[in-house]
Amino acid sequence: MSEKLYLPKEVVNILGISGDLLRKWCEEFNIITEWTGTDYGKGHRRFTKENLETLNSIKKKIHEQGWSWDQVKQWRNGEEMTINDHVERSILEKKIDHLIEGQNQQIEFNRILSEKLELLTKELISTQKELAIANKEIAATKQQMIEVKTENKDLEAYIENSLKKRDKVLLENIRKTQETLKYNSAEQELNQNKQNFEELINTNLKELLKQRDEDLLNAFTHTQKELIKEQNQKKTLWQKLFSN
Repeated sequence: MSEKLYLPKEVVNILGISGDLLRKWCEEFNIITEWTGTDYGKGHRRFTKENLETLNSIKKKIHEQGWSWDQVKQWRNGEEMTINDHVERSILEKKIDHLIEGQNQQIEFNRILSEKLELLTKELISTQKELAIANKEIAATKQQMIEVKTENKDLEAYIENSLKKRDKVLLENIRKTQETLKYNSAEQELNQNKQNFEELINTNLKELLKQRDEDLLNAFTHTQKELIKEQNQKKTLWQKLFSN
């Protein structure tokens, strides 16, 4: 199983130092790290667990024990340390460390500020693009409104003409309807008169036929009576003749 390797940003977070200070410590104190390239020093640094422990020891010696960088170098090289000779340099190096830390913090602040400004710039550009699109849409909407107004005017004129034509057709239909009603009324009256006349004729004809039948019946009855009477007279006459 391969050894776990740490990214520089992971080491920075673990130790609580800046990236610039980590790089400077690696150079000054000869921290031999792994590299992503095939040759040493090529590509990107990768830190082993041993590198992490060494850097943590360096941090404690400088920040907690007050060692100077030269003392750390002597310790790293296995040399005897002369603390008195390096007291003044240690104080100066501490100040330098603080200055470097301050510079790193300022650099980090500037980086964050630059990122925020870049983000705001992108948002501003995006907003400007959205405004441009919105302005185009507003212009298109205005044009559509103008076209709609024009279409409405044309539609109103068309409706007005259509209403005039409709009114004309309605008046013509009303006139024709009135004429038809008059004709139908006259025709109905004629039919009614015809029907009344036919009924009158039928009634008179029936009465005439009835009277005719009665007259014929009376004539026939009278004729029969006359014939019977004549026969009786002839019979009586014959009887008288034969009796003499």
